[in-house]
Amino acid sequence: MNVYRNASFAGAVIFLIGIVISVYGFSFLLRQNDLKAHGIPAKGTVFEIEEKAIYRSPWVRFTP
Repeated sequence: MNVYRNASFAGAVIFLIGIVISVYGFSFLLRQNDLKAHGIPAKGTVFEIEEKAIYRSPWVRFTP
């Protein structure tokens, strides 16, 4: 009987984690769509790529 209770608890925890990940993904999608709809496009040129350890960051010069 105790095994079923432990399995039920693990299932509930996995289910809740799935709900949290789904909510985060949906909110990310809404933010991306809002940025595409209301963002201001800008043109620029990448003039340098900075490398630190395993990360790379572009330096962009925007044109008016």
